[in-house]
Amino acid sequence: CQPEYTVQVHDEYVMTGNTAVLKCQVPSYMSEFVLVTAWVQDTGMHLYPNTDIGGKYTVLSNGELYINNAGPNDAYKSYTCRTVNRLTGT
Repeated sequence: CQPEYTVQVHDEYVMTGNTAVLKCQVPSYMSEFVLVTAWVQDTGMHLYPNTDIGGKYTVLSNGELYINNAGPNDAYKSYTCRTVNRLTGT
């Protein structure tokens, strides 16, 4: 039986024009079993690994979300990460 876990995304600060890097924070006792499957913007847009969204967003295979050329409009959006437990599939 695998323990339950909670993931978090912490606020990141970035200067205009730079790349913001968001990480899905997984408890260390679960990190080797958890896979980030998607990021969801508060607008409902889903961002998946290896999906080309015109260069603005990149989801790496390690689950990190890169927001390229970050600007003032990006400051008002929020993102959550979706995960799956590799052992249980949930």
